[in-house]
Amino acid sequence: MEGNEILAVVDSVSNEKGLDKDSIFEAIELAIASASQRHFHEDAELYVKIDRVSGEYSTFRNWIVAEEDDPEFHIETHVKTSDSELELNEIYTKDIDNVTFGRIETQAARQVMLQKVREAEREKVVSQFKSQNNQLVNGTVKRVTRDNIIVDILPMMLKLFSQEIG
Repeated sequence: MEGNEILAVVDSVSNEKGLDKDSIFEAIELAIASASQRHFHEDAELYVKIDRVSGEYSTFRNWIVAEEDDPEFHIETHVKTSDSELELNEIYTKDIDNVTFGRIETQAARQVMLQKVREAEREKVVSQFKSQNNQLVNGTVKRVTRDNIIVDILPMMLKLFSQEIG
């Protein structure tokens, strides 16, 4: 994914869902890191940072600094003190090449991003209604499961949005 495509996705999702751009950037960073993880050992620790202006991203990998004769030492998760020039148990971070995604990695990244966007939407709704503490609101029970009751309070949300606009 190129920088201008990332910026277009962030703008589009932010406008469509009414979420702040930082939460969309964070969701995309997590999605790219998660999809990149498939190309490394399962214990490798990766993270991605996206430049908020250009949309370009960089992938980073962390290792724990340890002695090679340590029984916990694993080449995928640890680095020798002599190779890192850091103290024991510090985190050694290195910029690595961005992974080229195939169809499967792209689909995995898409799923993670959608999940994180849904979570951000839920958090936004919860924060809007926390201010309504101890007030009566109308809603319709949409679904009852063993653990949850799903209530549609959209008419109240529309009322709140119209108050903010007007």
